[in-house]
Amino acid sequence: MGLIPLPEIGTPATLKGGRSARDGYQRGWGLMHAGVADLVAQHPLYQAGLEAADGWSVMLDAKRMNLFLILTSFFEGLAGKDVIEFGSYRGGNALFMARVLNDVAPGAKVYALDTYEGMPATDAARDLHGKGDFGDSSYEALVARRDALGLTNLVVVKGLFQDTFPAIAKARPSFGLAHIDCDIYSGVKY
Repeated sequence: MGLIPLPEIGTPATLKGGRSARDGYQRGWGLMHAGVADLVAQHPLYQAGLEAADGWSVMLDAKRMNLFLILTSFFEGLAGKDVIEFGSYRGGNALFMARVLNDVAPGAKVYALDTYEGMPATDAARDLHGKGDFGDSSYEALVARRDALGLTNLVVVKGLFQDTFPAIAKARPSFGLAHIDCDIYSGVKY
C-alpha cells in the first residue's frame, strides 16, 4: 500500500534471520531526518487511529508513527495479517492498530493480551516494576471503548501470556506483527 513515501537509503533490501535492516533504517531515518514524521502526523488514517486511542495510550508519537508505517507500508507482502500485542496496558495501541487495520487489511485482527489488572508478581532483582503497577487499566473499559468505536477486529484477551497465548497460537499460527510491550522479565522471556 505504501501511503507515505519513504526515503531511499543505501542499505540493500535483504532479509537476514527474518529481519530487513533496510526497512527499519528507512522508517527510522525517514521519521528522524526526512520529514516522514510530518507526513504521518498529517495523514487522515493516522489521525483516525489517534482518535481511537485518544487518552488510552502512553506510547511516544515516534514509536506510534513507526507502527503506522509498518502497518501501511510493510504489511502487504506478509502472509499473516493479524497482530498480536503482548502487554496492552489500557489498550491504546491496540485501539490504534485496530483502527488502522480496518482500512489497510480488512479482516485482520488485533489480539491485545494483558492482565488488565496491573503487573503480576515480579522479581525485584530483575524488574523495575512491582506487583500492581499499571493497575489503572480495565478490561471492561477497553471492551466498552472497542464496542463504542465499532472495532470488531480487536480481540481483548485478559490473563497472563503463558495462560492465554497457547490457545491463540493454536488457532492463529501466523501473525504479521508481534508488538511486544511488556515490562517484566517473565513476560519478555515468555
